[in-house]
Amino acid sequence: MQKITKKAYAKINLTLEILEKRSDGYHNIRSIMQKISLCDVLTFEFFDEERISLECNKNVCDMRDNLAYKAAEKYLALYKEKSNKSFGVHIYIEKNIPDKAGLAGGSADCACVLDCLYEKYGVLDYSDVEEIAASLGSDINFCLDKYRCALCTDRGIKLEKCTPFEWENVLVCVPDLGMKTSDIYNAFDASPILFEDNPSCVVKDALAFKDTKTVFSHIVNSFESICEKECADISHIKSIMTSHGSNASSMSGSGSSVFGFFNDAQSLNACKAELTKKYKKCFECRTVTE
Repeated sequence: MQKITKKAYAKINLTLEILEKRSDGYHNIRSIMQKISLCDVLTFEFFDEERISLECNKNVCDMRDNLAYKAAEKYLALYKEKSNKSFGVHIYIEKNIPDKAGLAGGSADCACVLDCLYEKYGVLDYSDVEEIAASLGSDINFCLDKYRCALCTDRGIKLEKCTPFEWENVLVCVPDLGMKTSDIYNAFDASPILFEDNPSCVVKDALAFKDTKTVFSHIVNSFESICEKECADISHIKSIMTSHGSNASSMSGSGSSVFGFFNDAQSLNACKAELTKKYKKCFECRTVTE
């Protein structure tokens, strides 16, 4: 019995521009996504007999509703179809990424399963892996191993690699109130927020030239002002981060996590010390570039 352990990294949105609603109910977006070192840890055990099982250190959802389980199911079905062979896998998830926070924790686990099974069993083309990812969610493709930073378009499934944003002192704070993505999209549709200067493309170019000042000045999120009305903690956390010298702070995804970029560990730790008086979920991170 062989075991493999892999990390599933969280993501933050350096930019998130929500565009028009599509006929299929999704929205087109433009977003620069960047992986950070906050991660879940997945351990895989492999068997000859066909079976899939999953357990987690936290009761996130029913096993069969978990994206990681669904990823294994879809991979196994296509593997059997293409090779006339089968396999068994048990997946244990050590959950560290908060859920309903805009950090893609479930998507990261799902992508990690697809990458691990591809590395272990092959047979499928990697395009098959990407198709499975796209069928299960909009940010799973970015969470695959091949990406560290990318410009994501369409509904999030068309990706163009960007120069990763290298930053050592990143603080992520998650208030207790989570956000329901569908509700946030409905609120956005009622009152759209659009950016005129195409910040995602500006940030993409700035990353290539390592122009951190331009990156920081163009960090935006179409959902942020909507979520701030529902969760006052978001603006409160941003204010505290700014008071401790954060170069930029913003909400990630559809919330409610907030991230900030600090010049040194001392200012980050001072900010974390103040935030943890009220918020239990604060994480010291760095961006993932390799």
